[in-house]
Amino acid sequence: METKLTGKVAIVTGGSRGLGKAMAIELAREGADIVVAARTVESGQSRLPGTIHETVREIGKLGGKATAIRCDVTKEEDVNEMVRQVIAHFGHVDILINNAGIGMPKSFVKMTTKNWDLLMNVNLKGTFLCTKAVLPHMTE
Repeated sequence: METKLTGKVAIVTGGSRGLGKAMAIELAREGADIVVAARTVESGQSRLPGTIHETVREIGKLGGKATAIRCDVTKEEDVNEMVRQVIAHFGHVDILINNAGIGMPKSFVKMTTKNWDLLMNVNLKGTFLCTKAVLPHMTE
C-alpha cells in the first residue's frame, strides 16, 4: 500500500529509545525506510533501556524497513561515515530527525564544565554535524 512517505529515507538520531524510537516507528508506519542511528548498539551499554537493533526489529515486526547504524553524533567522522553508508545503501536521504540529546540530572549550579561540554557537544554540535553532513544530499 502506498503511503505519503513511501520511497522516502529518514535518518533518526537517538533512535534507540524514547522519542527517537517513537518517531522512527511512526515514520516507518507512514512508509519511510528508516535509519536508526545512536551510540547504543548492545543492551547494557547504557543505564537506559533500548538499542538501535531493538528499534529495527520492532519496525520490522510492523512490516517496515529499517537499518541500524552506530553513530556518535559528537564525532564528525562517525556522522560522515553514517551518511556515507546511508547514501551507499539507499542512494538518497529525504528526512533528518536530529533527536540525539542528553540532559543532566544535576542542578545548573552543581553542573561541572565537563558535564556542560558533553551536553553542548551532543545537543548542539551533534545537530550541526548531522545537518551539515546530510543537507548536501537533500539539496541535490
